[in-house]
Amino acid sequence: MTYCCKYLHFLLFADDTNIFYSNPDLWRLMHIVNGELDVLSDWFKANRLSLNIKKTNYMMFGYKKIVSNCPINNTAFCIKIDDVSISEVEYTKFLGIFTDKKLTWQRHVSYMSSKIARSLYALNRLKFKLPIDALSSLYFSLIYPHLIYCNILWGCAAKSILNELFILQKRAVRIINKCGYLTHSDPLFKSLGLLKVYDLYEHCCALFVYKFKNNYLPSVCDSLLSINARTNNDRSYSLRSVNEFTIPFARTSIRERCITIRGPKIWCNLDEDIKISSSISVFKDKLAKFHINQY
Repeated sequence: MTYCCKYLHFLLFADDTNIFYSNPDLWRLMHIVNGELDVLSDWFKANRLSLNIKKTNYMMFGYKKIVSNCPINNTAFCIKIDDVSISEVEYTKFLGIFTDKKLTWQRHVSYMSSKIARSLYALNRLKFKLPIDALSSLYFSLIYPHLIYCNILWGCAAKSILNELFILQKRAVRIINKCGYLTHSDPLFKSLGLLKVYDLYEHCCALFVYKFKNNYLPSVCDSLLSINARTNNDRSYSLRSVNEFTIPFARTSIRERCITIRGPKIWCNLDEDIKISSSISVFKDKLAKFHINQY
């Protein structure tokens, strides 16, 4: 299926299929996508497969507004398969992550907040029945997995959006330490050795770069980062003054927040002792202490 279309890029996982195409000209985009979907429909028919169009939709990423009709031939913007229009959506869920058309991650953060709030209710009920160590273990079982899962994607959201999660995190550390609602949270994070949601993002990005440098990532990630040729060939350069990675130009704030750019910037600010860690576990421990010591 992935080879039957000339312009579309496919992302497959089990029985879920995502198709991507980019073009600055919206009307040319519509023309190409509709043509490619006709080809894809023919492939399905030739292989005796059916496509559930009711469960098929599309999402337009970016901030460019779509005018109602094409200024040339007065054609309405519409994506179709077999002459059946596909509905446009504001967000979609894939592998447990809600992605919205503006890439603000607001929907996903709200989704996680509702799940974490339910876990906090259970944690609070056990506050005076379990010791701090047991409550901390529950935190890592019930709450931490939501905060760490695919954090490298949604963790770049604006602080005003992430603040919803941070408030819940502060409530969690107060419950674990059996403190009052207004207790200052920084000493509590430090005593428990827990990273705030903002630092978790930097932690995940730095860990990704460490794995990239030490060839722990699958080959599909090879194109995401690029080693700076100067520092790679000449170790006389000070890595504090010359970035180890080539950072591409970012025209938009969305692009600036992706791992290709944020990863190398975060890595550049780390102490050399952390960068040269002998293993992933050592790197994670040193990096966590680096953030926690700042509380």
